[in-house]
Amino acid sequence: MKPVILITLHRRYHELCLALKNIQNKKIFFKQIPSVVLVWADPENGRRWFIDKLIEEKIIDHVIYRYKLPNEDGNQPTTFFESQNIRIGLENVFRLYENAYCIVQASDIIINEFGIRLMQSEILKGAEVVNFAWSNRYTSNAWYTNCFAISSNKEYWPPCSDMDCADVLEKLWYRESYGKRKIT
Repeated sequence: MKPVILITLHRRYHELCLALKNIQNKKIFFKQIPSVVLVWADPENGRRWFIDKLIEEKIIDHVIYRYKLPNEDGNQPTTFFESQNIRIGLENVFRLYENAYCIVQASDIIINEFGIRLMQSEILKGAEVVNFAWSNRYTSNAWYTNCFAISSNKEYWPPCSDMDCADVLEKLWYRESYGKRKIT
């Protein structure tokens, strides 16, 4: 199966550079060289040269532009917007690549060798999704949505939330997926 790394980006260019450098350094841990797809949310025209350069240098293979949505002014919770980024990204990845799996990560995430090997191994063994429990003093019963691996089976994808959603995407996904088989 072809690995595809899907990165979601909204205004975190410095963090994106660090994540991309990490991906370049960690490509050796994949059984196949991964493709890199970027969902660029609310793209800034003044930064287009930067993204174009990443494509030209073959650091990013595809860019999906997710234009600004109503109420996307920085004063709203990110749940709705990030759920849109993930959904648009996954739909495009599995349209562009056959027989693939996707590692989804936010632009500010650095995945270590263990995480890459674990996600790759579990997906290749047949898991539909490899996600990680998010638990701290404020949150429990939630899956991380900033780093996970997933198959093309939409039944396991994180949900799209409503704009006025009262809960975080991580909890919505946990509640929706709890008890499904083939979740690692």
